[in-house]
Amino acid sequence: MLVWSGNNKTMAKLTSSTTHGVLLLRLCLLLLHIFSPALSLETTKLRGSCVASERDALLAFKEGINDLHRRLLSSWEGQDCCRWRGVLCSNKTGHVVKLDLRVDLDLFLPFLMSSDISPSILALEHLNYLDLSFNDFGGRQIPKFMGSFKNLKYLDLSNANFGGSVPPQLGNLTMLRHLNLAGNYNLQPIDLAAWLPRLSSLNHLDMSEVNLSAAMDWVQDLSMLPASLRILDLSNCNLNATLASLPLYSSNLTSLVTLHLYGNYFHGPIPDWLLGNMTSLEVLWLESNDLVGMIPKTMKNLHKLKVLDLSQNHISGDIAELMERLPDKIQSLSLWENNLNGSLPNWIENMTSLSTLDLGYNSLTGSIPSEIGKLTNLSSLNLGSNQLVGMILEDHFTSLTRLLELYLNNNSLTMVVGPNWIPPFRLKQVDLSYCKLGPHFPAWIQSQTNITFLGVLAGLKNLNLSANLLTGNIPEMIDGLQSLESLDLSNNELYGRIPVDGQLETFDDPTIYIGNNNLCGPPTSKNCSGNQTTMSDLPEHEDGYDMSSFYLSMGLGFAMGFWMVFGTLLFKRAWRITYFLFVDGICDRIYVFMVLKWTRLNARIKKK
Repeated sequence: MLVWSGNNKTMAKLTSSTTHGVLLLRLCLLLLHIFSPALSLETTKLRGSCVASERDALLAFKEGINDLHRRLLSSWEGQDCCRWRGVLCSNKTGHVVKLDLRVDLDLFLPFLMSSDISPSILALEHLNYLDLSFNDFGGRQIPKFMGSFKNLKYLDLSNANFGGSVPPQLGNLTMLRHLNLAGNYNLQPIDLAAWLPRLSSLNHLDMSEVNLSAAMDWVQDLSMLPASLRILDLSNCNLNATLASLPLYSSNLTSLVTLHLYGNYFHGPIPDWLLGNMTSLEVLWLESNDLVGMIPKTMKNLHKLKVLDLSQNHISGDIAELMERLPDKIQSLSLWENNLNGSLPNWIENMTSLSTLDLGYNSLTGSIPSEIGKLTNLSSLNLGSNQLVGMILEDHFTSLTRLLELYLNNNSLTMVVGPNWIPPFRLKQVDLSYCKLGPHFPAWIQSQTNITFLGVLAGLKNLNLSANLLTGNIPEMIDGLQSLESLDLSNNELYGRIPVDGQLETFDDPTIYIGNNNLCGPPTSKNCSGNQTTMSDLPEHEDGYDMSSFYLSMGLGFAMGFWMVFGTLLFKRAWRITYFLFVDGICDRIYVFMVLKWTRLNARIKKK
């Protein structure tokens, strides 16, 4: 029996709420009963085969394709095309919405070969993603019917050996957001105006390595690209113009995030006004052109710029002045092979976002400031082939815990670190040639040997220590660098047999040891039998120290130490008694321990 202690008003509310709940539950059950046949039918449709007409279209497409490695289209069997490799269907309608026939990049071989693409795939009316990249279509023209996929948003035809002119019908793809035609060397998009400006929804355009040298009025066509464009890649397109003539400032391209124009023939200075309004720019690649002069002051206004690559140009001026014109948050700066001069500024420590600094092959002078060791995010440092002088100390590497690549070669630098110094980084690429590291092999290199961390093998891949006046045998730890892919120890004073029990056995190029006249064994032509250099054959070191002196001093030290201990026990009676009591005590303890163990073992054996 339940006793209700509340008032009548509360009881009435509870009764009303319960009644409404029961009515709502009955209504839900009624709706479920009415619509359950329809829901069951829809579920059956989704779990069953794809649309029959689309399956037939895909099979017709397959008939005209040569699947070279039988790795992709071999799965195109059975009734449910939604389960075929490279085919994706909508979860709601069952229609094919994605066709991804991209090459298997692990093999780097084309999946498919065909002279023509069957128009049967036009039956895929709901297709919004099409990728035919890295296949071989025999230099044929891009099919005109490609312009009929009105729902297409993603189209990748890169590196697929298409040729001829781009059909103007491609401009009908008004919903297209991503277009990649890169790597089709035989493509001849002469009249860009016939199709490119009509792609009004485009935000990614990649035409790298497509020859645009014959394109008519490409500069004007560039200005007609849609304002929605975020990524533009026209690298290695044989474009020839002064950079100042590009209409980037006055065009719709002020929202660009990534701009790749490297490997062309742009010449002249970078105009001060060119980048003024491109405040959204994060990546700018102008590598391998003919640009001259200093970067414009407006570069400082590109607050979002993270990556700047001006390598292999003729950029000139003082390096400190150039760095002052860079945005504060720059992460990657590549200026190798230019005409820069001057010294690195001490305030480089303020560029805390830098992860890559590449200033190799310039004319930089002065010493390397120790403040560079405070760039905690630095992973790659290249100052090679300049005119830098002075010493490299441990302070230069204080906080470089993320450093993976180090290039200091071809400078007048001397690296001075302690024999027990362990660097805070684990390098993979090292070039310290002509850095006066000798005569001893740098001990800190040993700390860069392979380690296993969470199952990932890390270690040196490329090591160049040539022309460093190194003497002695090749250390065994070099032979133990299992990840080593390239090595250069040439033009030193190394001697003895080249190790052949580890990784060095895989290097068959004798030039990596050239200039070390006393090295023998494969891959050099010098035979170690009979003429192998030994320790006794070696001349004295520069400081007058030889191996005979080493053995003599070691023997005298042993004799002196022995007689100091033995003589003390011989003439000090109290010490002698204490010593022998201590030894007797140790022996007694060992004896008792062994007897107890033996007794217990016998007891266990008897129980069994």
